[in-house]
Amino acid sequence: MAWPDKSARRAASKNGGERGDGCVRPVWSTRRQELVLFLRGVTVGVAGRVAIVVGTILSAVNQGSVILAGDATGFTWTRIAVNYLIPFVVASFGYLAGCRAEAASPRFPVAGRTGAADRVPPTGADEQSGHPGDEGQGSSNG
Repeated sequence: MAWPDKSARRAASKNGGERGDGCVRPVWSTRRQELVLFLRGVTVGVAGRVAIVVGTILSAVNQGSVILAGDATGFTWTRIAVNYLIPFVVASFGYLAGCRAEAASPRFPVAGRTGAADRVPPTGADEQSGHPGDEGQGSSNG
């Protein structure tokens, strides 16, 4: 991945973008920033390799007999293109999900941060185990 200039690399490193192996990963905090990174092609290297492997396997399994028989139509080639496109998109956004800035939100608190447990509603698991066969255990009614 290439950054436009050294100042962008420094900013990413200050924001936690340094992976420790000298490679700087993109850091984003809004969906718009994530989409911009995707559209700029930041994920092409990683997601491209995944798409080639997964797309080839899917195409061989799903369309291999049609291609080998020589009966491939335009619709067959469209299906093959989709076999490569879907893994590329999924791998891209999966890669970018690991690059999200660690900003806690009320909806998705960051684990290990002070106060994060206060934002998560209790499940009631402390009161009942919920396992079959545990009836009467741990209660005074039984």
